[in-house]
Amino acid sequence: FDLPSPKPFGHFLVVSVGSDNPVSLDYADVQADEPIHPQHYAFLVSEDEFDAIYGRIREQGLPHWADPRAAHPGEINHNDGGRG
Repeated sequence: FDLPSPKPFGHFLVVSVGSDNPVSLDYADVQADEPIHPQHYAFLVSEDEFDAIYGRIREQGLPHWADPRAAHPGEINHNDGGRG
Protein backbone atom coordinates (compact mmCIF):
# COMPACT_ATOMS: atom_id res chain seq x y z
CA PHE A 1 0.00 0.00 0.00
CA ASP A 2 3.04 2.26 0.11
CA LEU A 3 2.18 3.34 3.67
CA PRO A 4 4.54 4.72 6.29
CA SER A 5 6.18 2.27 8.70
CA PRO A 6 4.16 1.42 11.83
CA LYS A 7 4.70 3.59 14.90
CA PRO A 8 4.58 2.20 18.45
CA PHE A 9 1.74 3.47 20.65
CA GLY A 10 1.50 1.67 23.96
CA HIS A 11 1.37 -2.05 23.18
CA PHE A 12 0.15 -1.38 19.63
CA LEU A 13 1.89 -0.83 16.32
CA VAL A 14 -0.14 1.82 14.49
CA VAL A 15 -0.27 2.02 10.70
CA SER A 16 -1.68 5.29 9.32
CA VAL A 17 -3.86 4.41 6.34
CA GLY A 18 -4.63 7.78 4.81
CA SER A 19 -3.20 11.26 4.73
CA ASP A 20 -6.61 12.82 4.03
CA ASN A 21 -8.23 11.34 7.14
CA PRO A 22 -7.13 10.10 10.56
CA VAL A 23 -7.76 6.39 9.89
CA SER A 24 -5.29 3.87 11.27
CA LEU A 25 -4.97 0.13 11.76
CA ASP A 26 -3.68 -0.74 15.23
CA TYR A 27 -1.97 -4.11 15.63
CA ALA A 28 -1.17 -5.92 18.87
CA ASP A 29 0.75 -9.13 19.46
CA VAL A 30 -1.21 -12.07 20.81
CA GLN A 31 0.03 -14.83 23.08
CA ALA A 32 1.12 -18.05 21.37
CA ASP A 33 -1.90 -19.93 22.76
CA GLU A 34 -4.46 -17.30 21.68
CA PRO A 35 -6.41 -17.98 18.48
CA ILE A 36 -5.99 -15.56 15.61
CA HIS A 37 -9.33 -14.52 14.13
CA PRO A 38 -9.18 -13.85 10.38
CA GLN A 39 -10.61 -10.52 9.29
CA HIS A 40 -11.40 -8.97 5.93
CA TYR A 41 -10.73 -5.32 5.15
CA ALA A 42 -11.56 -3.41 1.98
CA PHE A 43 -10.10 -0.09 0.85
CA LEU A 44 -11.34 2.20 -1.90
CA VAL A 45 -8.37 3.17 -4.09
CA SER A 46 -7.96 4.59 -7.58
CA GLU A 47 -7.17 2.36 -10.56
CA ASP A 48 -3.54 3.56 -10.56
CA GLU A 49 -3.21 2.91 -6.83
CA PHE A 50 -4.71 -0.55 -7.28
CA ASP A 51 -2.25 -1.37 -10.08
CA ALA A 52 0.68 -0.29 -7.90
CA ILE A 53 -0.56 -2.16 -4.81
CA TYR A 54 -1.42 -5.34 -6.70
CA GLY A 55 1.91 -5.17 -8.52
CA ARG A 56 3.76 -5.17 -5.19
CA ILE A 57 1.65 -8.08 -3.93
CA ARG A 58 2.54 -10.13 -7.02
CA GLU A 59 6.23 -9.10 -7.01
CA GLN A 60 6.56 -10.31 -3.42
CA GLY A 61 4.71 -13.54 -4.14
CA LEU A 62 2.20 -12.84 -1.37
CA PRO A 63 -0.74 -15.23 -1.21
CA HIS A 64 -4.01 -13.53 -2.09
CA TRP A 65 -7.58 -14.46 -2.97
CA ALA A 66 -10.43 -12.88 -4.91
CA ASP A 67 -12.84 -13.40 -2.03
CA PRO A 68 -12.91 -13.43 1.79
CA ARG A 69 -13.61 -17.20 1.84
CA ALA A 70 -10.33 -17.85 -0.03
CA ALA A 71 -12.09 -19.87 -2.73
CA HIS A 72 -10.21 -18.19 -5.62
CA PRO A 73 -6.46 -18.19 -4.86
CA GLY A 74 -4.14 -15.96 -6.88
CA GLU A 75 -7.05 -14.06 -8.42
CA ILE A 76 -8.81 -10.72 -8.00
CA ASN A 77 -12.54 -10.12 -8.28
CA HIS A 78 -14.32 -7.93 -10.78
CA ASN A 79 -17.48 -7.38 -8.76
CA ASP A 80 -19.59 -4.29 -9.44
CA GLY A 81 -17.45 -3.29 -12.42
CA GLY A 82 -14.27 -2.82 -10.39
CA ARG A 83 -11.27 -4.84 -9.31
CA GLY A 84 -10.44 -6.12 -5.88
